[in-house]
Amino acid sequence: MVGPEPLGRSNLESDRTVKMAPADDGYDMPPPYLNENHGSFVEVVHLFLKEADVDDPPICCVLACAGPVSASDAMKSRFTNIAFGWSINGDNLQRELGIANVKLVNDFVAMGYGLLTLREHEYLALNDVPREVDAPIATIGAGTGLGECFLTPSGESYECFPTEGGHCDYSPTTDIEFGPNKRLSTERIISGNGLASIYEHLAEKFPEKVNSTVHAEFESTDSLRGGVVGKNAGSDELCSQAMEIFVKGYGREAGNAALKYLPRGGLYITGGMAPKNLDFFTKKSWFLDALFDKGRVTPALKSVPIYLVLTEDLGERGAHYYSYQVRHK
Repeated sequence: MVGPEPLGRSNLESDRTVKMAPADDGYDMPPPYLNENHGSFVEVVHLFLKEADVDDPPICCVLACAGPVSASDAMKSRFTNIAFGWSINGDNLQRELGIANVKLVNDFVAMGYGLLTLREHEYLALNDVPREVDAPIATIGAGTGLGECFLTPSGESYECFPTEGGHCDYSPTTDIEFGPNKRLSTERIISGNGLASIYEHLAEKFPEKVNSTVHAEFESTDSLRGGVVGKNAGSDELCSQAMEIFVKGYGREAGNAALKYLPRGGLYITGGMAPKNLDFFTKKSWFLDALFDKGRVTPALKSVPIYLVLTEDLGERGAHYYSYQVRHK
């Protein structure tokens, strides 16, 4: 939904003049609406408008959807990671809510546009080399799932392109990882749920190492099991081992993304998993060692600036940014 006027300029866009989206001080973030607490997306929108005390229909509504948005039918999307099959139909929202302009974008398209709102204090440099102004930008982000996208310069701004790169094949590199003869999507391992799956695999493989207290907490949690592993990774052997496999796998896939896009404008590590487990990305070399382990082409990756984003609201900010681009076209 369109909010207050855009503020300021981001460090990322200091060389390009664009209509900027708000940063975190420009608008109030709404509370989260958990999918399992609501029967449909339309119900959520009605609740949001009521709680926001909105009387007139918004001018424009941009929805970042965690699933593919078809090029042939850009008004429909089905969420990839919701078991009970939520979908969004933009045409229905326009009719039911009276919103003249509804746009659906992939959630990582919103994440990509959110990069254009970053301030220097909102990210850390993991590979601090100069950015190339007119080079592509890319992001990979692990959270509930694993998303990837890239941006290319377009006029005075950037255009963002979605991918489904998180669903490429995962390749184990050690004997204790998931065994052969089984196709695994990278997202099944490099995500919050993936971290939980790694721990479960290790607990089954090494039952003698299971800490009963930690395991009981893990078993009693439904949707945030990865958080239990992360919380105990500094003190519990299996959780630590799971975290190491996760971070190294994340690094390998980030390196794959860097090879595909050669984003010398910056590769940004986004999503919630990295900032929530920051010490394992910054105080250990697991992530960068795995990222740069690309044999003969490692030098090409050393020229890519790599940043770890600390804020987790880029999707909302990116949708807000995109809504202003839609309005001002």
